[in-house]
Amino acid sequence: MSFLTDFRCLKWVAMAILLLLSFDTSYGQDEARDIEARILFTDGKSGDLHGDKFFFNEDPDYLLWINGLRARAEDSGVGHLTGAIRLREQDGAIISDLGFVNIPFRELLGPGSLAMRMRSVIPGRKAAGGPITLEVEARCLETGQRFKASRTIRWKSADTLTITKYRIRNSSDSRYDVGTLLRAGRDYSLYLEVRNLAITDGKVRCRVTVLGCDESGKPFPGVMNSKDAEIDVGDGTEQSLSTFINCPFQIPRAGVFELGVTVEDLTNGKTTRRNFPITVTSLFDSAKATDLAKNSGELRVDLALSQGSHGPVRRDNMYFENETVFFAARVSGLKKSEKGARKMAGRVRLAKTDGTVLYEKEVGPVEFEEFFGGDSREFPFLLETNFVGGMPHELELSLNATDLVSGTSRTAKLPIEFNPDAALHTTAHSITLDEEGLVPAGPVLDAGRIYYLHGKIVGFSWKERAVSLGLSVRGVSATGEELSELVLSSKYEMKQSRYGELSTTASFRQIFSPNRPGNFALRVEVTDNHTGAKCADDIPVVVKSIGMNKDTERK
Repeated sequence: MSFLTDFRCLKWVAMAILLLLSFDTSYGQDEARDIEARILFTDGKSGDLHGDKFFFNEDPDYLLWINGLRARAEDSGVGHLTGAIRLREQDGAIISDLGFVNIPFRELLGPGSLAMRMRSVIPGRKAAGGPITLEVEARCLETGQRFKASRTIRWKSADTLTITKYRIRNSSDSRYDVGTLLRAGRDYSLYLEVRNLAITDGKVRCRVTVLGCDESGKPFPGVMNSKDAEIDVGDGTEQSLSTFINCPFQIPRAGVFELGVTVEDLTNGKTTRRNFPITVTSLFDSAKATDLAKNSGELRVDLALSQGSHGPVRRDNMYFENETVFFAARVSGLKKSEKGARKMAGRVRLAKTDGTVLYEKEVGPVEFEEFFGGDSREFPFLLETNFVGGMPHELELSLNATDLVSGTSRTAKLPIEFNPDAALHTTAHSITLDEEGLVPAGPVLDAGRIYYLHGKIVGFSWKERAVSLGLSVRGVSATGEELSELVLSSKYEMKQSRYGELSTTASFRQIFSPNRPGNFALRVEVTDNHTGAKCADDIPVVVKSIGMNKDTERK
C-alpha cells in the first residue's frame, strides 16, 4: 500500500557506487565543456569537511560536486554518466581502475548542479606508505559533456591513543549518519573509533567523557555524559586495533556548539581528546532560540507543531482522520536547586473548546544541568491518540509545566482543527533516511543524499471496492516555479474484499535525492482516477551542502 517508482534504482546505484568508487576532494575543469568537478572529503556521509590526511586503514567519505552538467531538454531532466575512477601510486602505477556505466543523474531541483556522495575503499593500505592520487573522469552519454578531477590522499599514523573517527547517528537506528546539523531535544548517539587502547586478557577498558562546549571549544559547566566500556577484542594488537564506542547524548537548546570528548585508557591511564563541531536547530524562531526568560527571570513555555518528529514547523494546524500530532515544547526560566540542577514536571492535554479533556498525559519529573549553558530546554512530543471520526472540529492542545524548584507553573496552548471529511488531499508529510519511515531526516537535507518522502492521502473515492490513484512529485522553487522537466510518478491501486472495511487513508512514499542546495519545495500531485479529482501540495524543503561557501577544509 505504498508508492514506489522506478526511481528506486537510484538507491541500488548509490550503493553500488559506495562499494566501487574511490574519490578525493579536488578542483578540475574540462577545457572544452567548462564543467567544474569538486571532490570534498567529509566526516561520514553528511559530516563536516575533512582534510586530505587520513589514518592508515581509513576509508574516506566524500562529496562529488559537478557544476555545469545538464541533461538534454528532450530527456525530461534525466542523464547518464559513464566513466572511471583510478587510484595511482606516486610513480603513476595504477592501484585500481574501476569503471562505471549508465549511472543516472536527475535534475530534481533544477539543472546545472549534481551532488553525489561516495565512500572510498582503498585496497592494501595497511601500513605506512606514500601519498596516492585519485583520478575521476566521466562523460554524459546523451550530451557528450566530460569532466575530470583529481587529488592526492595523504596518510598519517596513530602511534598513541587516538580518536580517529566519529559519526553522529540517530539513537533509534545506528545505520544512518545524521551529520552535524541536529535538532534540540532529540536523542542521538556519538560513535567513536579509538585506536591503540591497551589490551589486557583480550579486552580493552576505557572511560569516555563528553562535555558540552561553546563554539570556541570552551566547556560549559557539568558533564553531559560519562561511561565506562569494556570490550572484547580477541587476538587484536594495540597497533592495529580499532575500537568503536557508542555514547548517547541530547542537546537541550539551539545554537552552535562543540562536543568535547575525552577517552581515558583505564589500563594504563593514558588519555586523548578531540572536539567535534555541531549545529543545533530549533522548531522555534532562531531569534528567540536563546533564553527568553533570562531578562525577566520568569518561567516561559512555548509550543510548536512539527512535520513529523524531526521535521520543520508544520504549515497549518489542520489534521485528518488517523493522523498523529507531532509537536515540541521549549521551557525557559527554570530555577536552579542548591545542587545546581533544574527540575520540572508537566501535563500534556488535548481538550474540546468547552474544556472537556479528550487526552491527558503526565510528563516527568525531568532533572537536568546546564550542559550547554542557559536555562532553556526543548522536548519532543508525540500525541499517540490519533484523530478518529466523531471528534469535534475545534480542539485545544496544551502543556502545563511546573518548575519543581520554585513551584511556578505556566501553560501554553495551541488550537488544533480536525477535518473528518476532507476533499482529496495529502497530509502527514515527513522525510526519512530509511524506506520504512522510521529514521527521521531532520529539518535540513544534505545535497546528494537519498531520502524518502512519506505522507497520507485522504478524500479519495472507492469504486467497486477498489482505489486507483496517480501520484507525481517534482521540484519547485520556494515561490512555486517549476525547476526542471523531471517528474517522479507512480500509481497506487488497492482492492478490498466484500467483507473488509473501506479505509479512509492511503500511505505513500517517494524516493528522491536533492541535487543542489537552497530553499525549495516538493510538489506532490495526486489524481483520483475514478473521479478525475486532483490536488497539489507543496512541501517546503531546505537543502544544504558543505563546501559551497567554504574554500578551506579542516585538517
